Amino acid sequence: MILVPKARHAAVLSVAALAILLLPDLAYAQVGGGGSGVVNSLTQWFMTNVARGLVMLGIIAVAIGLFVMRFSVGVIASVVGGGLILANADTLAGYFGF
Repeated sequence: MILVPKARHAAVLSVAALAILLLPDLAYAQVGGGGSGVVNSLTQWFMTNVARGLVMLGIIAVAIGLFVMRFSVGVIASVVGGGLILANADTLAGYFGF
């Protein structure tokens, strides 16, 4: 049986939706202690030293660019978006289960 592309996509989508609905809920177990470990300490060091400096440099660059009127809205939006992502990195990682 040969399916046209639209029918093939619909069949794959319906099988995927059915598989997702039939899968059991995953356990949301957390490791106790939260805050110890090499990865946590490296992440905290990066967020406090490197990431904070990068955000500050981006803000200063946008301020200078606005002062001489050389930046576009896209550049400002990318600096703001990057700063928001870095500021909320823990929350975003939590959404992915880390």
